[in-house]
Amino acid sequence: MNVSYPLVSLPEIDRAGEYPLLNAGFDFTYTQQTYSLHFYEYDAHMKLAEEEFIIHHGDLTLEPPETIYSFAADEPGRHWCIHFYWAAYGDSFDVNCFHKLGTNKLVVLEQIKLISRLFNTALGPQDKIEASFRLQALLLSLARLSRPKSQSRSASNFHWTELIKLIDDNLNNYMTTSWLAGRLNITSVTLAKKFKKEFGCTVAQYILKKRIDAAKSMLTTSNMTISEVGELAGIDDPQYFNKQFRKMTGMSPSLYRDKNKSYLVHPSNDIAVLGGSWKGVESL
Repeated sequence: MNVSYPLVSLPEIDRAGEYPLLNAGFDFTYTQQTYSLHFYEYDAHMKLAEEEFIIHHGDLTLEPPETIYSFAADEPGRHWCIHFYWAAYGDSFDVNCFHKLGTNKLVVLEQIKLISRLFNTALGPQDKIEASFRLQALLLSLARLSRPKSQSRSASNFHWTELIKLIDDNLNNYMTTSWLAGRLNITSVTLAKKFKKEFGCTVAQYILKKRIDAAKSMLTTSNMTISEVGELAGIDDPQYFNKQFRKMTGMSPSLYRDKNKSYLVHPSNDIAVLGGSWKGVESL
């Protein structure tokens, strides 16, 4: 599900700030006349129109006007939100309704806090205009993150290298066989059959192996927490990450790190520093 945003107009902020989740049950539904941008500081299960998401701390959603949504959470929490209007005319760009921000979450949160502060403590029209411009810039950044990182081709020009690159480029994003098939302009059934014949495993099994391989690399070359490693590898549920890592390596992520911790104490000369600084955080 995407939201189309017009390029020629600035968003008009209605309200912004940090608020508590007051009704954490699916029996209570929300609907707004505005667009609603939410940054979550709790874990929850969300229903948005006909779609459902598992939300974790640091995730972001964008709800269109007059769309029904609800939450189910085990514990109360707080979230940052910006409610705004925009004019429906001119050229537009698409923004996904659900974002797993990964390494971008701190940058996005600081922007949301700044926009909220500018709007709520405005000393004049310039402050509110700046808040709108910053929200516009944030939405453009989210639109960039919404774009697939590999261009699709027609089914007649399909190449396995294209699919593998698409998977590699989107490991920390939500991926299904249907999503990949859509990028390649073929049906999910065709992709599943061709993939199993070519690689001897399902698409989901291949993606999981690639994610575990990425996690193994991060465990031995960084000091990130186990949860952070799992999230950046595309498995944001810590229990599921631990279970699948054990299944594929025969040991827990922490034990794997301990057995390879010499890499952290004595980095290999093969670990390159690009341009004089570590490369790994995707900036907005």
